[in-house]
Amino acid sequence: MSQVSNWQTVQNSPRDLVTADTFVAVHSNLGQPYVDLASLRYGASQTCIFFQFNLRGKIPYLSESVKSIWYQVLLAVGQSSATGYHWSDVFAPEHMLELDIGYLPGNEPQYAVMKYFGTGSDWSWSPVAGTVQTGANVTLQGGIGQDFFVIASRYQDLAAKGQSAVSFLARSGIRISNGSAYNDYIPKSGVLTMNSPLTTTSPPSSTSSTASSSSANQAPLAVGAFRVMPIAGGLVVVAVVVVAAMMLMKRKKVTPSQRLAEPSVTGAGLPLQPGISTGYSDLDQLLAGGLPEGFSILLLSASWDERDLLLRRIIKSCVSATKPVFYVSNDMNAIQDLARAYPKDFYAFSDQADKIKSEHGNLFKIPEIGNLSEFSISLNVALKDAHLGPEVSKVLVLDTVSDMLLRHKSLTTLRWLSDFVAKRKTEKFTILATLNPLIAPKEETQPIIDLFDGVIQIYEKELAERTRRFIVIKKMRGRRYVETDLMLDRNKLF
Repeated sequence: MSQVSNWQTVQNSPRDLVTADTFVAVHSNLGQPYVDLASLRYGASQTCIFFQFNLRGKIPYLSESVKSIWYQVLLAVGQSSATGYHWSDVFAPEHMLELDIGYLPGNEPQYAVMKYFGTGSDWSWSPVAGTVQTGANVTLQGGIGQDFFVIASRYQDLAAKGQSAVSFLARSGIRISNGSAYNDYIPKSGVLTMNSPLTTTSPPSSTSSTASSSSANQAPLAVGAFRVMPIAGGLVVVAVVVVAAMMLMKRKKVTPSQRLAEPSVTGAGLPLQPGISTGYSDLDQLLAGGLPEGFSILLLSASWDERDLLLRRIIKSCVSATKPVFYVSNDMNAIQDLARAYPKDFYAFSDQADKIKSEHGNLFKIPEIGNLSEFSISLNVALKDAHLGPEVSKVLVLDTVSDMLLRHKSLTTLRWLSDFVAKRKTEKFTILATLNPLIAPKEETQPIIDLFDGVIQIYEKELAERTRRFIVIKKMRGRRYVETDLMLDRNKLF
């Protein structure tokens, strides 16, 4: 196991958090918060690089003024500015290690390795596959309540080669409820650079991306010489780096003589289970095989593009596998597009069906949901008219639950759904329903959520000054799944 000994330290001034216009942080409720960097320590092993954020200041545990705090390391291999974010004339980071701790209700700690995909001037980052971890999968063995965080990265995630020069800049930050954000940088100008001790073009395959505890009192391992040199208004530290997952380290202070073990992946390696592919490989991985056949599953999401794109992905995947899909919705545009795209093994049901032209006979008109009894009877008849017997495995996408809840409130909707879902299960349907949790109080939506065998949620969270959307498996009765929040890549959903 590769280990680190030759730590370098860069000291930092106290009380020097600044905004984008260099306004020093002064806030009556925060004082000097727990993102004030006292120093940055860094070191490398044969396969990994490590950064230790040493902190001072008040810990804003329950402050309503705090929305989130974060810790980042921006990284650039070589000196090319062609593919990275144009931070300065001499620094264009291509990757970023990011640990975010949200203070709003329902938020959980999250870390990820981000890769830049913008034009150079826009702040556009996307997570590297397999590196996003949240909640219980972020090793909460230190950090808040202690005085440091350690984050690490693997060479293989940067595709770095031996003796590559990697420049980096570290910063912490905090956002408060009035929208103000403050950061603390190391170094204040320029960047640091370090020479890597990596001697091969790829690290051992067993190395993976997570946190590990530190071990002390062992003989140091030679990891190559570090050097700091001035360039264009600042320091540059040359390093060959591996970008891997961010992590929180063990609850004890580390000393320069201690060495850190290389990270390992958590939450991966679950055995595959029988399931229906969603068409989105990252979600299939979270589900350890796909949607469980015969289950009733609820997709909790506001009316975001990612929700609609995921539904289309699932429908496409099922139809491509010749698994019939029955789609109940009031979205005329979606029905029209899907009915034209899939003339076979796709059946749409809507009270607006007579207003949509289709040459494939795959549209069925049903009453609007004002009368649930009539709606249910007509839907049952329409399902039978599709001429698929109960022995055929089918998927039903029910995209009308939110409308029902608005019209009929929780108790009536729950009774209807209980009866409808039970009948569909006897007919070999896998049911995927959708619900916007923002349309009603939790006491009205929770009984409906509890009805389903599985719950998948898409939610929104601010991460390092930008709102991003994530998907998480909240429940999947009797099934194993990965308890990791996945940051959605919208481009992958198309």
